Amino acid sequence: VNAVSWDNAGMVVLNLPANDELTLNGGTVLTNSGTVKGIAPGGQNVFLQSNSGTGTLVNTGTLESAGAGTFYLRNNGGAFALTKAG
Repeated sequence: VNAVSWDNAGMVVLNLPANDELTLNGGTVLTNSGTVKGIAPGGQNVFLQSNSGTGTLVNTGTLESAGAGTFYLRNNGGAFALTKAG
């Protein structure tokens, strides 16, 4: 996702293939007051990340990991920021 402002007050489910990611780049801001759920299959990992420019997660809601693997937030070469509003 590049240069987008995204507000979530419901449920976002990241049901990604193993070792895949949702990338917030180019000034993208995800404001979450609902739930962001990462489903990591088969003992592998999934990521919410930034790898170019800036990506920001403003969180007042829930970040949830499901499946046999781990859901990670990571800076992968960009400038990833996680803030808790409120």
